[in-house]
Amino acid sequence: MSLPQFKRSAEEQTCFQRAMKHMHLFYANSSAFFCKSVWRLEDLTPAGVKRQQIRQRRTIPVYILAEGKVVEVPLKRLKRSIGGKCSSSCDESCRNLHANDIVYLGRGWCRAEFEWAKPYTVDISRRGVCLRRCCAQYDSNFHRFSLPWTPEAFQRSVATHALKFTHRGDIGPVLELQRTVFQQKVATLENFDCSWLPFHEVHDLVELVPLLQVVQDFTLSAAHVAKSQQLALATALATRQTLQTVQINCVQLSPDAVQVLAAAPRLHTLWLNDCGLGDAGAGVVANALAQHPTLREVELPFNSIGNHGATALAKALVTNHVLEELNLEGNKIRSRGAVALTEALRSNGSVRRLVIENNPIGSQGVRALRRVAERIEVVHEGLERNADASWCGWMCCILIRVFAWIFFTMIFLPMRCFSWRQRAIACISARRKPSQPEKIEKMKRPLDV
Repeated sequence: MSLPQFKRSAEEQTCFQRAMKHMHLFYANSSAFFCKSVWRLEDLTPAGVKRQQIRQRRTIPVYILAEGKVVEVPLKRLKRSIGGKCSSSCDESCRNLHANDIVYLGRGWCRAEFEWAKPYTVDISRRGVCLRRCCAQYDSNFHRFSLPWTPEAFQRSVATHALKFTHRGDIGPVLELQRTVFQQKVATLENFDCSWLPFHEVHDLVELVPLLQVVQDFTLSAAHVAKSQQLALATALATRQTLQTVQINCVQLSPDAVQVLAAAPRLHTLWLNDCGLGDAGAGVVANALAQHPTLREVELPFNSIGNHGATALAKALVTNHVLEELNLEGNKIRSRGAVALTEALRSNGSVRRLVIENNPIGSQGVRALRRVAERIEVVHEGLERNADASWCGWMCCILIRVFAWIFFTMIFLPMRCFSWRQRAIACISARRKPSQPEKIEKMKRPLDV
């Protein structure tokens, strides 16, 4: 489909304005079964290609307003411009033809189309995109998810001239269409998946979550969230009446944020993977689990949980009769914690599966697990290899644990490194940015003449 461009006749202008009201349909249906993603080309024409075209005396069609017609203009006549100006004295009366060197995401129409296509869009001009193009299903773990702009953020960018429009008459319709598309997406978005989130976009995430009206599954991976933002994010999620599943991977969480998050009234699945909970975080989850009416699955792998955390969870299992699956893989639970869990499971009739592999529970813990393995499904390498029978079984358990540690380390290492990098950026930014009292004190100092 092609729409007439400047300069349009009265009839063409009417058709153009009518098409503008539904322009987003070309991009916003990227999650349909017939269109798995929207491809875009962000890179501008390379300088070498431009020079070659100029040497070949190539021309481009340009509408000259003074002549009232389209004229073939040689490429060498186009003046290089910075911010739409070819020189410091350039203004609206300049008669030079300016080359459009504005980056892709700095153009108003391109940015709007990019926002409409989120999250199923990928820049195919970048390196390493061949793997993504071969994938039938686009997973946000394969590419950085850029948060959708709110209508207010889009309008601020236009007001500050961060976004450029060739024709000022397009600004109003684009802003209105951006607001309409954003409200439609927010009103129908049920699965929110965000990964590899830069530190400077976390604030946008905190502002976006309260607008998600019908979100059911929330996933956040590989990000650094400050403690104050953690509490705000957890509070916004806990107040979503439709929220059922929360999955957070490689994001450090404070006990206060975990407490608010675990107390969500209609939560069914809580997955906190490599969130640095420790025994304190496990105790907070246990307090919420003790009387939670809907929580059926709790996944706490790789959180450095020890005997104290396992004992707290065991006490919660005594009073909780809703939980069906508990995952404590890759923690630091020893024999005392394993024995406490098995004692609690004897009186608990709801738990059907316990995952406690890659924990140093010892032979005493293995024997305790074997007593409850007849009634529920227990996953641990010691049960499969009959570890308490001989030294050979123990060697097999050790080797399995080493290989499992290497495997999971290789999987989560990129996300951990990204989170650490964002944490370092946040620390450097906090040190460089003076606080409000420091700013006031600096303003009070007399100037040196």
